[in-house]
Amino acid sequence: MGLPLPFLAVAGADTTRPARRDEENGRQYVFVTHEQMMADIAAGNYLEYGTHDDAMYGTKIDTIRQIHGAGLMAIIDVEPQVDRPDASPVT
Repeated sequence: MGLPLPFLAVAGADTTRPARRDEENGRQYVFVTHEQMMADIAAGNYLEYGTHDDAMYGTKIDTIRQIHGAGLMAIIDVEPQVDRPDASPVT
């Protein structure tokens, strides 16, 4: 099912949790190792990130830039426990 407004796109998140049986890498989530995610966090590559149920989740800045580059507005799904108070707008 597509979004009701054609100018919106849901930004996919990265996660360190294992994929479930019906999940496909790059579709529901991008599945990464804990080490990969920590390195990307250290490099400042995430707009937001956090931990939930012993797994890390986050949205990469480049994901938002790709959506904006396509002329769309990004929607991100952030749980309250994974918000990042020092996040700044992507330019």
